[in-house]
Amino acid sequence: MEKAIIALKKFIEHRKELITTFRDKNQPWHLGNVELSMQLAEGIADFLSNEVQYLDKVVLSLEGEKSKCRHPKKYRDKAGNVWYCMNCNEDLIHRL
Repeated sequence: MEKAIIALKKFIEHRKELITTFRDKNQPWHLGNVELSMQLAEGIADFLSNEVQYLDKVVLSLEGEKSKCRHPKKYRDKAGNVWYCMNCNEDLIHRL
């Protein structure tokens, strides 16, 4: 799971660099009188910004709050779709 989180964070950083590049006023699509290119670049940057916001939420949900329960597996039980420890009643969803 840790490798997946690290990979997602690197992907997010790459997208942020692309957003900066598309919004850079010194790039060829922002120079001159090419209105369509500027609109296209801004549209792509907005799309990537929305994607980054979504991926940030995914990373936060994957990282989550780590459970501090260290009781053996025999104390686990499931209520609905959520696993918990019968000894300390801690939610174990992030440990499974």
